[in-house]
Amino acid sequence: MKVVIREDHRLPLAYACMAFKAGCRAENEHDAGVTDLMSECLLKGTSTRSAADIARFLEDIGGAINTSTGNNSLSVGCQVLAEDLDAGLELMADVVMNPSFPEDAFLREKESFVADAEEDMEDPLSVAFRQERKVAYGHVSYGNSPSGTPESLSSLTVQDIKKQYERIICASNAVICISGDVRKEEVLPLLEKHLGGMRVGTPPALTPTPALRAGREVAVLDKQQAVLVVGVPGVDVASPEMAQALLFQSWCSDMAGPVFTNIREEAGLAYYASSSLFIGMDAGGICFYLGTSPEQLEEAGRRLEKTLEMIDEQGMTEEELERTRAAALSSRLLAMQSNGTLCQMLALDILFGLPLEAFEQQTDAIRNMDLARMNAFIRKVLDPAQPRSWSIVRPPAGE
Repeated sequence: MKVVIREDHRLPLAYACMAFKAGCRAENEHDAGVTDLMSECLLKGTSTRSAADIARFLEDIGGAINTSTGNNSLSVGCQVLAEDLDAGLELMADVVMNPSFPEDAFLREKESFVADAEEDMEDPLSVAFRQERKVAYGHVSYGNSPSGTPESLSSLTVQDIKKQYERIICASNAVICISGDVRKEEVLPLLEKHLGGMRVGTPPALTPTPALRAGREVAVLDKQQAVLVVGVPGVDVASPEMAQALLFQSWCSDMAGPVFTNIREEAGLAYYASSSLFIGMDAGGICFYLGTSPEQLEEAGRRLEKTLEMIDEQGMTEEELERTRAAALSSRLLAMQSNGTLCQMLALDILFGLPLEAFEQQTDAIRNMDLARMNAFIRKVLDPAQPRSWSIVRPPAGE
């Protein structure tokens, strides 16, 4: 297990985050969502504590514990007063190392997850993004949603989440970060005391991600709204062009940026128009999307294509780069004020093989970005020769 300790004595608080490689590449289309469901069940009881016992313990020490999952990982986070770090780590270790996965709690969570997935399948934007994954990557790796589908979730049993737990939760697949009002010489013995007995195990085999594919799929949904998503290749988590990708995404998703301005403000062809950045461990993509009336779908799609052509040809201006850079640096400065956010960020960076200084290096790269490098990146990702994955959701014909 890799260990990161960050001392920050501004407040008498301590944060701990354990991160494990997991997510889409550790699942398939038949068990998609199993990691997300398993992580929720981690907090439903251990071999010595019920869920109510965990809640009471946290209330007694004024602490909090949570789990989170995504495309690439599973994290368990804990926040306590610095003086209660021993107790917080003991609880975290119990949750991580000794979950009981009670059947009744599993069934309740499964029902809730299936209901959420069914609700997603009634939302045009959610359906469009799920479909774009399939167009881009097929039925493997990031082609599957980390939250699963109604079908994949309905098929899961408590034995499935126990099996996924055994695959993912082990010391050889883990990073733990402790941040806050702590001292290294005091933390290391606590980690050995509570987590030293963790099963070493073997990191899970992760499915390689295929290159983003060109394609176009249309889904019919009985809603009076149409959605269009187009994906282009982006960057993976270790890319030296991460700063460019972050700035490009910030520019394109801004309401003063070219996507919203050209499609919504000037042409009035969409309810919303924006972009999103997907960063995986071995792949990445940038999606441009819009929501519009069914009658305007074709025209809005042409306008989006023209907008991407314009961005490719004209790129950013110095003024646009400076404005985007200022916004990006401000958001990163705010993130650095939160020990909890930094704790999870450091754990994930180390988990993905990045250096400890990755956040600061990216911030410096954003600060020092020049227009030539920025526009070279834009031309590369929007090159018409690059594959594009199109996803369209529209109502039935004639409605």
